[in-house]
Amino acid sequence: MDEPKWVSYFDKIWFLVFLLLTFYTVFQDYRGMNFLVVGLILNNIFDAYMGVVFSNGLKRHYYIVTIIGCFVTAFVKFQYDLVGGVISALIGAVYAIIGYIEFEDTITYTDKHDLKPLIYNAIGGCILFFVLYTYIVEDKQNIVLIIGNFLVFILGMLARFLLIRGKSASYIFFIIVDIVTILVEIQTYLIKQNNDVIVILINTFMLLVIDSKACYIWQKKAFEHKQQQQ
Repeated sequence: MDEPKWVSYFDKIWFLVFLLLTFYTVFQDYRGMNFLVVGLILNNIFDAYMGVVFSNGLKRHYYIVTIIGCFVTAFVKFQYDLVGGVISALIGAVYAIIGYIEFEDTITYTDKHDLKPLIYNAIGGCILFFVLYTYIVEDKQNIVLIIGNFLVFILGMLARFLLIRGKSASYIFFIIVDIVTILVEIQTYLIKQNNDVIVILINTFMLLVIDSKACYIWQKKAFEHKQQQQ
């Protein structure tokens, strides 16, 4: 199962976009948001690198990258909101735990239906929803963010659950996740009164590219494992 050409093209393009966006944010004033945008770039880089770590079975590297990613998220949030930073770190930890469980499930791939990942996903989703709801509920304007982030989490976990089992339906869920995420991002910028279309478009592009790469890596892993079992 050779890597499609479009995957390697995407790798080069999104790395170039990261560099351009970094320079763009450094020399522009996003009403005090430039550091936050750079932090989001770093988080996306860590997320993309995790796909490589997963595919190669590097457990120690997975822990290191996850910890660094959580600290980056928390540090970025701390600059603007102490409570938000703590919550972001907790959410990052939940993602890390669930991701590692699914990672282990991929390595020990069998055709049996294992309900553990679904159970952990449900628990993690409920925790995330509860944290977001209790933190943002005071501002009714942010109800879209609450529902949106909840859907992104649940659908994203379901997409990965299907993907590591080689189910093509996972692509549909990834597309839905991207659409919901984009809407949440746009709503966030509107609420923050920061309507920079360039940032929204670039962030959207990064999401699509990274998820496309993740789809390929996970499906390749499942395909190779099935080939070994036959």
